[in-house]
Amino acid sequence: MAIRATPRGALRATRQEGDARGGRLRWREELITITLGLWMLIGLAIDGWAHHTRAQLEEFFTPWHALLYSGYAASALWLCWLVWRGRRAGRIGRDAIPRGYGLGLAGALLFGAAGFGDMLWHATIGIEQNRKASLSPTHLLLFAGIALIVTCPFRSAWASDDPAEDAPSFVAFLPALLSLTATLGVAAAMTVWLWAFVNIGHLPGVAAAIQPQFGAAGPPVDLRQDLGLAMILITNLLLLAPVLLVLRRWQPPFGSVTLIFAAVGALMSLVVGLRHPEQLAAIVPAGLLADAAIARFRPCPARPAAFRLFATALPLILWGLHFLVAALVAGVTWPPELWLGAVIMAALSGLTLSVLMLPPALPEHVRTEGGEGVKRGRRSRAADRFNRRPSSSALRPRQTALRPPPSALRPPPPSALRPPPGRS
Repeated sequence: MAIRATPRGALRATRQEGDARGGRLRWREELITITLGLWMLIGLAIDGWAHHTRAQLEEFFTPWHALLYSGYAASALWLCWLVWRGRRAGRIGRDAIPRGYGLGLAGALLFGAAGFGDMLWHATIGIEQNRKASLSPTHLLLFAGIALIVTCPFRSAWASDDPAEDAPSFVAFLPALLSLTATLGVAAAMTVWLWAFVNIGHLPGVAAAIQPQFGAAGPPVDLRQDLGLAMILITNLLLLAPVLLVLRRWQPPFGSVTLIFAAVGALMSLVVGLRHPEQLAAIVPAGLLADAAIARFRPCPARPAAFRLFATALPLILWGLHFLVAALVAGVTWPPELWLGAVIMAALSGLTLSVLMLPPALPEHVRTEGGEGVKRGRRSRAADRFNRRPSSSALRPRQTALRPPPSALRPPPPSALRPPPGRS
């Protein structure tokens, strides 16, 4: 098919030429990769729902395992076909793997080995429930394998050297955005017992729900408050880190943060049996306000003040709406000092995270020498200390030989050898 001589046709020809050299996949191929990855993630969420809500699980072969492992089989076959296509095109070794997909193949192997181990685990030890299901060694390896697979489109987009893709449209950015969302969903599923939007420690009914685990007296108030604060800080970092990571690389289109927050919030509510779905009323508006702030203030590495202000303000909005929705639905048992302090601590943790992800500028000599200036400075200081110590030769007395002057070593001139006149 002929390509028209237009800028769009030239761009299409450039992309096809890059694909022929084993570069980045086309948009629809990236979308196929993440669609298959979401198939696995949905199976994982339903499997987590079964482990958290169904007390009598006695076998490995279940409908939710069938959904999870069929998604894995489809993803693994797709990755293998991509490599096979590259080899057919004449590429050898790692050149046959599409850009950003090497770790995805490793994740497919890891998931396959962990799945076989999980089947043996269930057959010999039994079916886990609640936290034991999240912390099972084979399940953690399954989580890691899924994460490596679903991050392929994100790594591919991150490595793009096309400046036109630094500020993509929502449709163009969709595969990478869904890839990041799925990765966050996997991380949240691994720590679902710490997800603050479904384990709300400041509601009136929480103490009564967990009282049987602590006897007739119930759990101490300080313990419930400490757990609630820890959950808020951990959930805050899980939600904020991928957003700041995107801002370091791209100028994301409007709706990106809303999609991440809404999708992961709904997924976590599904995992625990649709517990506290009203919290989506706090998560979704916070995502919309974050998208509006990104469009207005453009936080990025070139604007560090806006970057840090955004990282500080987003937790204020998110957790302020969280406590507001909780108060309207069921009430908040925490005193104002506690819930206001939790909101401020979340904001300070966001500011700290922004400093770690976008640290202050390095001194000039460190930047120019690529980080070797510090090492060289340490070596030079050590050398100076060594040179200031007197050497063994300097401690020995200097021995100098008495040599005759150079004039004494010269032969006498011929006139000095002649006898004086008048003598025979």
